[in-house]
Amino acid sequence: VSFNSALTAGPVCPSESSVPPGEMDVYTANCGIDGFARVSILVYDSRLESISSTAPSQCLSSSSGGVLAGYYSYLLPCALSCPSNLPTCSHGEAILRTDNTVELSSSFVEFGSTVEIPYSESSSVSLQFSVEEKCGWDYKQGDQLYFRVGSKYLEAGDYSYGIQEVGSGEFVIDTFGSEQSMITLVTKSTSPTRNTFTLEIPDDYYFATNRLVWGVKMDSTSGGCIDVFDVTVTSLCKPACSASVLEEGDFIYGVTGWSGEAVVQATFGSTHILGRLGAADDEEGLVQKTVNVDPVSEFTEVELVLAVLKENSVPPIDVKFTVVSEQGPAPELVLELNTNDDNTGTKVEGITAWTVYTGVNSDGHFTFILNAIVPNTYYSAGILTIGVGWETNDSFNKGAFGIVSYKFSSACTEPKGARKLDGDVSVGGIGERGYSEDGEDDSYYCLAQDYPCDGDDDYVHVCHYSARLGYQTFCIPESDSEVLRFYSKDYCGPCIGGFTA
Repeated sequence: VSFNSALTAGPVCPSESSVPPGEMDVYTANCGIDGFARVSILVYDSRLESISSTAPSQCLSSSSGGVLAGYYSYLLPCALSCPSNLPTCSHGEAILRTDNTVELSSSFVEFGSTVEIPYSESSSVSLQFSVEEKCGWDYKQGDQLYFRVGSKYLEAGDYSYGIQEVGSGEFVIDTFGSEQSMITLVTKSTSPTRNTFTLEIPDDYYFATNRLVWGVKMDSTSGGCIDVFDVTVTSLCKPACSASVLEEGDFIYGVTGWSGEAVVQATFGSTHILGRLGAADDEEGLVQKTVNVDPVSEFTEVELVLAVLKENSVPPIDVKFTVVSEQGPAPELVLELNTNDDNTGTKVEGITAWTVYTGVNSDGHFTFILNAIVPNTYYSAGILTIGVGWETNDSFNKGAFGIVSYKFSSACTEPKGARKLDGDVSVGGIGERGYSEDGEDDSYYCLAQDYPCDGDDDYVHVCHYSARLGYQTFCIPESDSEVLRFYSKDYCGPCIGGFTA
């Protein structure tokens, strides 16, 4: 790139020997006395024929042995009419939605894209896309997927054509980076050849330029290929209020506040646990905890640190998590504790829960974290009661498993990470149409039979308003129309009048 530098007040020609797809660099050029900056972009590639143009003298050392294959010159005005402020962040609004398909194969192994994040006060973005495995894709033959965020390449995991790696109604969570700038990857399998990936990306990766660079790269030795499609980028705004810890504790000094048939406190080295979890002898058990919560918060987050005593028991084992419902029988979620680094989760009746293996502690015991997100429909009176226990397993010593510590926190905004999958991961929840036990219609907000559009049988027309683009008509799955309940200007059916489509 050739220009007069604003820093050195002279001609410069910075270069990059390899530019990944979608990469965007920022340079500052000096303006001429006529109010324009003169910028040239030169492309060197030994595989292409040389053009007749001669590079500026300051760029002659940038060829890296290649030939000059492209030369582009621009006259850029220095006085631009740009808005002084970015639009206010609109939580959950789709910044980008496209159904274009990109095929990656041995002749085209990587694609990249730069997405403008047009909002101020954006705390993170959700990037969701689907990948279809084709051409006998098989990780056992060395085929591997990578997801790019900025300059980072994240290893997506092991996938093979014809194998559904994640069970129906479940998801797998992976995290990358430090706690301060952590990227969360949520994976679902929608068929034996198709997976949907959702990346939550903090603003560390785009706040400097308000641009997010992302992409997908494949590495195949078996001739495998993939399709990438259904890309959606959604804004997640900084909360107007801050979450708070409601109650937390451990069992060093006893088990006050927990109830069950056989709640006991036991010590194994420096590991203090709430043991037996309500079980008498070899029976299944359940211990309970009741906390006062904020009735106006949208969700309450539960975090339990669990320990399996290594000398007595070996995972995997199944753990039960339940919530005492104000409306009727408690929904029950069964989660597996395993040591193979798979963070597994599920969702039942609006409650999302997952487990994470955190390693072996100083006493040599397996440790895990059980996370659960409980919506406020379960504590409208300000009281939440949870239960924790296990599934019967003859090889499992019931006295060798317990809770090390607990924490309850309120969430005053729509959750992030795995929690935002309200309409995506569902077992009898929002993702299924039907009728409740009391006969109330539980169908989606907009129905395809009323407002059909091109697409599958369950796709529906909706009209969505954004401050940046006005009213726009979209064709979306019926299940996605549930979000319209939270936007006062949106409605079912195509936009009426002179609005863009």
